[in-house]
Amino acid sequence: MVNINISWWRRRRLEEYPSGEVPEPVAPSVQRQLPERVEQALDGLPARMRAAIVLRYYEDMTEPEIAKALGVSVGTVKSTVSRGMAKLRCALEVQERRLEPQS
Repeated sequence: MVNINISWWRRRRLEEYPSGEVPEPVAPSVQRQLPERVEQALDGLPARMRAAIVLRYYEDMTEPEIAKALGVSVGTVKSTVSRGMAKLRCALEVQERRLEPQS
């Protein structure tokens, strides 16, 4: 009975979110451009990194499945995807800065 109550409180806590900061909505024109920008950023990645990210997020494969498909270890897949996502974020931020109007 105690464990059930503890579990209930843990689940309840996960459902509560702070409402102090609400992000600004993204303009529809920017939303339409996003897939193209992501594709451009992906094209700038090394082939192995791009393959790992595409298999993970577009093909929805698990890390062991990706490791088998690419012939590498699961740890290599994890680090490759992590580094690739960091490079993608950086590339998208650079693109975002270029698109911002200069004041």
